[in-house]
Amino acid sequence: METPSLGWLLGVADEGKLADVAGAEIDLSRPLSPETLGKADGVVAGIVNVGGAPVAVFAQEPSYKGGSMGLEHTKRLEKLVTIAVERDLPVVGFYDSGGVRAQEGGNSLEEASALVGKLLRARESVPVVSAVMGTVSGAATYSAFMGHAVIMVKGKGRAFVWGPGVAKAETGEEVGAEELGGWKVQAGNGEATHVVESEAECLLLVKRLLARFAGRGAASRPEEGATGPIEPIETTFDPGSFIEFRGTFGPSVVTGLALLERRTVGVVASNKEVRRGFLDVNACRKMARFVSMCNSLRIPLVTLLDCPGVYPGSEQEAAGIIAASGEAIKEYSSDRCAKVTVITGDAYGGAFVGFASRALGSKKVFAYPDARISVLSLPAYVEIFLKRKLDALKDEERRAELERASGEFSKLMDPAIGVSKGYVDEVIEPSQTRQKLISAFAEARGP
Repeated sequence: METPSLGWLLGVADEGKLADVAGAEIDLSRPLSPETLGKADGVVAGIVNVGGAPVAVFAQEPSYKGGSMGLEHTKRLEKLVTIAVERDLPVVGFYDSGGVRAQEGGNSLEEASALVGKLLRARESVPVVSAVMGTVSGAATYSAFMGHAVIMVKGKGRAFVWGPGVAKAETGEEVGAEELGGWKVQAGNGEATHVVESEAECLLLVKRLLARFAGRGAASRPEEGATGPIEPIETTFDPGSFIEFRGTFGPSVVTGLALLERRTVGVVASNKEVRRGFLDVNACRKMARFVSMCNSLRIPLVTLLDCPGVYPGSEQEAAGIIAASGEAIKEYSSDRCAKVTVITGDAYGGAFVGFASRALGSKKVFAYPDARISVLSLPAYVEIFLKRKLDALKDEERRAELERASGEFSKLMDPAIGVSKGYVDEVIEPSQTRQKLISAFAEARGP
């Protein structure tokens, strides 16, 4: 019988063999018999080599009871995750499941809870990659979205806690699966980290992500179309090595994994093309989740900061900007991974406090010569501190006073002051960025 799950596993494995969690060896190039699928309860799970290194992988087989998670199905996945943590192996899951098998009742629910718990603990020490290959709901969704990376295939991948049928039965809402939980929904809310056009592209991305997570180095040639979305990323890191995370969510900040002299680093970079680089609630949540991953997996973090701070206004305050930015700052304060910040432009208020502060854990803070470090921007300074005085002056006097006061305030933004006071390590030229980062992380690693 046709078994799509084997095709997915075969597409990432170096060879066509899988060491099953139950001890048998499975030939991925041959369809599984109904008896074998039955014994496996519809999930192929075991160890394969990817890029020359062992990886714990599983794939839910949609042709067997809709990929539903029965008791044995879930126990096999728990065993695989346990092995992955014990052996320090990445976990890759290919999901196509309607969730817990309703016919098995509470027993399968309890086991599904145990699996989610194991995945939660596993992601604190090993990389977890989830590929949503079909429709997933319920416990399958919770399991899939435990991944550090969650890939959705356009036109095939859908994810929701309850499907359209339950939505109609419980609330009366009539909604299609794509509208309820398709890739546009899950990428738009930041749940999906990557969206791909096809299964083939998904399998390639899984292998690229595993290479980044393992820090095994780049391919011998740059990967076409993999350059960074903003100039400092393109010029700082190994050519073609950048993989962006959550590209359409919170776009005033860019996050992703890159290589720096063939070593994996996390990258957070301001995007001045969106809201002038201000951080809104979504951008802060995006940063927090990405930096949390780097902390858990001990991936060194580079921040390229050109940010006037958190976005001001009633809408953002109502949406919870204090909590969202505070969560990002909390993740930056962790010492579980080495962090280096380069101030490439603005660093005002909370942007400096949270993401460029040695007091909160940055190993090194560099700044470009034209960087500006301040409590607030020049326009905000004028509005708050000078407006009443300027309004009382005549035009010529107003212009002269504005020029004088603005000049004095701008001098206080000079990053050289930060060097003299000790909160900036060094003012560097943009062309020095790459080598300064290499040296800083080498120093953080120690002899």
